[in-house]
Amino acid sequence: MTGEPLLKSQELEDASVAFLSDLQRHSKHPHPPTVQSLLAGWSSFVSAVEAGYELSVYDYTNDLAARQQLHELLQVLPSALAAKLLGMLEPSDQRFMAATKEAGLSLSPGDPPEAWWWCRIPRVIVGELLADVRDGNFY
Repeated sequence: MTGEPLLKSQELEDASVAFLSDLQRHSKHPHPPTVQSLLAGWSSFVSAVEAGYELSVYDYTNDLAARQQLHELLQVLPSALAAKLLGMLEPSDQRFMAATKEAGLSLSPGDPPEAWWWCRIPRVIVGELLADVRDGNFY
């Protein structure tokens, strides 16, 4: 990244309003998310994966949905803004790739092939997630 503020202007947020409002309508959150909050959520999840994800497979797949939401947002943005958002996602995506390995199948059947995050599991598996993997509840 170039050191510029995450969102130099409101351009990306403004272009995302309809998508984010729709996302809020389908969730239990009282306020619509922002692009920054989606990015922060993905980055926070990646940090948890790097440290050794301890929650259950259900929590893991729920947390993966944060990246899915960003993917869906990319599909509705104008190409210049989508490229900007991809640039913001790249560091967390690279960290996630390094902290995970191929799962052997998608954890969310039916998602498009470009949704690579659904096909990865943490390299360091601990806690409930370890129990889920051992019990065959993972894949």
